[in-house]
Formats: sequence, C-alpha cells, structure tokens
Amino acid sequence: MLNSTGDFNQRPEHTSRLKRLERAYQTISTLIVSTILIGIIVFVILDFLFPAEDIFWTATHYRPYSMSFNKDAYYFINGGDIDRVVSEYDKLAISGHWQVNPWTGLINRYFKGQFLNIDRNGVRRTISPSAEYSGKPPLIIWVFGGSTMFGWGLPDQYTLPSQLQVKLQSRIPERQVRCVNFGTPWFNSSHEAALFIANLRTQKEQPHIAIFLDGYNDLSHIVYYNNEAPLFNELNAAWESRISSFKASPPWITLSPNFPIYRLVRRLGFRRFDPAQEKKEGLHEGKAERLKVAISRYRFNRRMIKVIGREFGVATYFFLQPVPYWTDKDRVTITQPDYRAFHENLIQNNDDLFFDITGVLATLDPHYYPTVDHSHYSDIATSIIASRIADLILKTYRLK
Repeated sequence: MLNSTGDFNQRPEHTSRLKRLERAYQTISTLIVSTILIGIIVFVILDFLFPAEDIFWTATHYRPYSMSFNKDAYYFINGGDIDRVVSEYDKLAISGHWQVNPWTGLINRYFKGQFLNIDRNGVRRTISPSAEYSGKPPLIIWVFGGSTMFGWGLPDQYTLPSQLQVKLQSRIPERQVRCVNFGTPWFNSSHEAALFIANLRTQKEQPHIAIFLDGYNDLSHIVYYNNEAPLFNELNAAWESRISSFKASPPWITLSPNFPIYRLVRRLGFRRFDPAQEKKEGLHEGKAERLKVAISRYRFNRRMIKVIGREFGVATYFFLQPVPYWTDKDRVTITQPDYRAFHENLIQNNDDLFFDITGVLATLDPHYYPTVDHSHYSDIATSIIASRIADLILKTYRLK
C-alpha cells in the first residue's frame, strides 16, 4: 500500500519486530565482545600466576635446557665455550630431541654442532683416537646407559665414554681403544638390553667389551613414574592420533598442557581434568612393591645381557651409578632414600663383573661441583668416574 508521498506504509507489528531484533543483536554482540575481552584478561592473569611447566623430556620445547645448567660447574672448558655448549642443548630440544627406533621406541635424534654431535643411528660422538695408536689392534668398547652415559650437559670430549677411552688408552698403549657411546637420555636397562641385541644383529664391527651404567632410571621409571618406559605414552598418543585420522576428523579444539585454564585446574588439584594425558598402563602396586619390581627387572636384564654377551664373546660389565643430589646452599651431597634401598638390595647378592661405584665421588674435592644441574655429572666428576671404571676393567679383563 502506498501512502500520499508514494512510500510504503510499514505495519506496526513489523516495525516492532525489527526493533526487537536490533536490540537482541546489540545485546548479543556486546555480550560476545565483552566475553572475549574478559577471557583475554583472565588468560593473561592466569598465565602470570601459573607459569608454564618445564617439560624437558618431551619433544616440545617449553623452556631452554640451558637455564638448568650451572655454568660454575664446568672446569675443563673455556669460559666462552660454556655458553656455546649449553646453547647446543637448547638447539637439540628445538630439533626434536628424539627419533623413532624399531627396537627401543625412541632414540637420540641426529644432531650436528661444535660440541654436541649425534649420528644418524643415535650414537653420540666420542673423542677421536690418537694418531699414534693407528695400526694397533683395536679394543672396541660399547657403552650403554641413560643421560649420565650420554654425557648430558657436557661437550663430546668430556662425556664418560670419551673420558673412559682416554683413561684406558693411556694404560693400554699396545691397543687402539675405541669407545662407542650408545647412551640415551631416559633409557634404563630394559631399553639397553634391547639396543645391545639390536646392535649385535646390525653392526659390522662387534665389541670386545660392553659396559652398562644404570640404577637410577631403573628405579625411578617404575617407582615414581609407574611406567618402565616413560616415553611410551608419547609414542602411544602419536599412534592413536594417527589411527583417529583414518576414521574421523580431529577434535574441534585440542587443549595444550600449558593452556592457562588447564594449568589453573591442575594447580587446584583436579587431576582428572587432563585432556592431553593418555591413560597410563603399568604397575599399580604400592611403592614398596614397585621397588621390588624395579630390583627384580634390573637383575633380570643384567642376567639376560650377560648370557647374550657370553654367546657372542663380549665381556659385559655392569656399574651401579652414583646419584648425587646437590644443594648450592651448603654444598652437601644428599643420597636419595629409595635409591639407597635399591642399591643396598643389589649389592647383597653381588656377582662377577657387577661393580658398586655409588661412592666414587667421595674422592671429589668439596670445592668442586659434582653436577652441572640437578643430577648430571660435571666434567671433573665424569673424569673421576671414568678413571674408576677403567681401573676395574683393567683388573678383570684379560686382553687377547
């Protein structure tokens, strides 16, 4: 209907409906914008109050490794090189830290630096043999262990395998000593047994001696983490995610462990709210029972490695590692109570080529730091441990 001016007349009910829609739109828009702004403010406050946790052993780089290293604990390295050494550990984390291995799940990832080098097989570089021993019959030693044997925080030439090679070479001038560093952070004797077998199967150059330095990871993985393979959950989550991609779209929203609200809820103690955590399967007995299991499995792995070594003509040596806990305030070494129980049980039934070196650092001058962080040996402490291992090998191994 046209009015006298030629415009359409709007019905009253139509005009009223438009006004209601306009008011509703304004209300909803204001509510949405206000919610977003309030959410941003809340997330900023939560991020300030609950800082992101340091998760070093995953492939995700949350905080530089270098922040955990005590630069005063380096004694054989020039001051300018210390910063370069620790920065390469940060780069290792950024590079991914791990690569998949068919025998052990994960292994060291390839890395090339000035002070830190890992080859494509996950083997860390050791010091090159001196040219004066070239042409001498080789004495090949494979060394296995966790981050301690890997030489965490140290440059290639000051890792335990490198220092052991130097100590043995000076004592055995008629041979060319070559140590191969299979040490891998987070490994325990179960991983090492699998890696030992795999390398016997695949490596062209077989060893004369295999050395295993273990203890704390065997204890902590079962007693504290309730899982003998602590990286199992990461591998399992990756595979389950891969399977899910075959049959469904990924979740609309995925929460990171460092999502501010998630950190708040976790801090308040609601542990069940854990969208990033896979179900953990493993041991569920009490701590005392898990300790017994840890001891039993370490004994079993040691026995199995001995049998395999004997079959292939490899002398297998086992060393129970020192585990120092350092306090900067009073510079006192503290022994972890559960590790003490683990250690005391194992030495009750000692056997051939199993050595307790947990007290070896008692000879370290108290003015020196034994560790570069909370538990990994300094270069001077590593040198002492290498000397002790070299002495024990020379006392018991008959050169052929």
